[in-house]
Amino acid sequence: MKSVHALFSTLALSLFLFGTVSCAMDPTIKSPVVSKYKNIASMNTSSPSSWGPLNCHDPKLFRDDDGTWYVFSTDASIGNVWGGGIQVRSSSDLKTWTCRSVSALQGYWDDELVEWCFGTGKPSSWAPTVIKKDGKYFMYHGIITDNDPVPGDANKKPRALIGLAIADSPVGPYKPAHEYDPAAYQSSTIVRYAWEADDEIDSACLNEGNSSWDYGFGAIDPEFVFDEKGNLATDENGDWYMTYGSWKGGIALMRIDSDTGLPADSQGAALSGPADEISGAYGIQIAGGSGSPFEGAQLLYNSVAGYYYLFASSGDLVVDYSVRVGRSASIEGPYFDASGRSMSGVTWIKNDSHYRLAGSKILGSHKFGASYGWRAPGGQSILPLADGRIFFAHHARTDFLASYFFFLQVRQMWFTSDGWPVLNPNEYYDEILESVDASRVVGSWKAVATERSHDTGNFTTFEGSARSNVFLSDAVATASKSLVLEEGGIVSGYWSGTWSLEGTEVVLDLVSPAESSGTFRGIVTDSVDWNRNKTLDECRTLSIAAICSASGQSLSGEYLSAVKD
Repeated sequence: MKSVHALFSTLALSLFLFGTVSCAMDPTIKSPVVSKYKNIASMNTSSPSSWGPLNCHDPKLFRDDDGTWYVFSTDASIGNVWGGGIQVRSSSDLKTWTCRSVSALQGYWDDELVEWCFGTGKPSSWAPTVIKKDGKYFMYHGIITDNDPVPGDANKKPRALIGLAIADSPVGPYKPAHEYDPAAYQSSTIVRYAWEADDEIDSACLNEGNSSWDYGFGAIDPEFVFDEKGNLATDENGDWYMTYGSWKGGIALMRIDSDTGLPADSQGAALSGPADEISGAYGIQIAGGSGSPFEGAQLLYNSVAGYYYLFASSGDLVVDYSVRVGRSASIEGPYFDASGRSMSGVTWIKNDSHYRLAGSKILGSHKFGASYGWRAPGGQSILPLADGRIFFAHHARTDFLASYFFFLQVRQMWFTSDGWPVLNPNEYYDEILESVDASRVVGSWKAVATERSHDTGNFTTFEGSARSNVFLSDAVATASKSLVLEEGGIVSGYWSGTWSLEGTEVVLDLVSPAESSGTFRGIVTDSVDWNRNKTLDECRTLSIAAICSASGQSLSGEYLSAVKD
């Protein structure tokens, strides 16, 4: 992952600004839905209260006991007008968001963190996550130096640290744990990482490895493991699990003491210092590594299916970012995607672009019909609720604005009857999963199907930035194709085949002109297609989210999403 802070620090504000902002999809408002994203000229980019979904990178979802939703995110913004620290947004409905003007940390910094990490380069805050424990709010946040060489030492690479901060309110101010409660915490540092070792301390922070890609979990992107009802997953000692990583070194799974919120050793004892100081306490590798850039990982346990699901983002975050998934019966892996490819035993993809073939891509660059499209989605956060709903938040860029415009999006996620997750192709707008009559499914659809390829080439972004050796199947927005579901269960259009519907689950047996074939199983639901430049009522439609999990089929592991014309 590139440093988000560095990426946006030099970007101008004057390009590609349009019209007037519309911040909500209120049924009484008849302005075009597209204005939510495209018309932002009047927005004061120095005033976070006006941002809504704009400038939200690596969103982390949290819901408080009163039902209020919060998103905590990386300190990135157009032109670097954000002053640094953790962004906080709140919402009552997951549709309209208010961004606070002050950081959740509000100037409180761990002295140890400043000494160890800040002194090596320009720092930034990345991808925090928050849980509630004993009436207090625990934030796990990354502090990372720029990927640029340290001034005065062209060979020195960055350091990273995950810290713990605690607050009495979900919006903060969050204080380092040892400042919040000196009697209970000797340190606020969870785990550290140094890109290269130049002394004894830095060597330990490589997690007892070395500077090769085979070792070292980058101290970024902390996240807890939940089950499908929103409960924190625990080990045999009642301790929690946390994932983090990777900077191509892999995704780590470590244990967190549920009493203190600090790392635990292999015997379950809470540590008083960073986990990298204790052999094995920093975790085990469960995915990635060997040069494969999986990051932003999150595990979700589905007790009905009996699997843990590993979601990870991958690629250049402004060009070919995407979200991939695999599953395992064990939390420690190995994790396999819907085609049977491993995401955890990745020696077969070492130092090669084949990692692009690992993990079923359930969200990537796409474009439905003539509507505007989305590019480089990722940095996901998954939050299940006790009522069975599962929400999936992520950032995304567009194909009609420069790369430094990025937005928060929230979708619902469901599981198919054979235990694979699927995402609504449309953003959340109060949709309820309930049976759909087959007569409503009959008709023309626009369908986007994933493409497994590690072919590279040249790519030019909307603002004219040229990139080489880009993974084109992820960078170029996949265009939709015609999918026609006829009466009698016949499929026509780009594909041929058959279809059937039972309740909310649709089954598509598809054959493409290229002789590829596979059985896609997915969810059909009412939704709102925000990609249409129309009023809200005109944007109401049906959507399909489906995945091919049939072994031995040429389309196994591929993903299909569709919206009805």
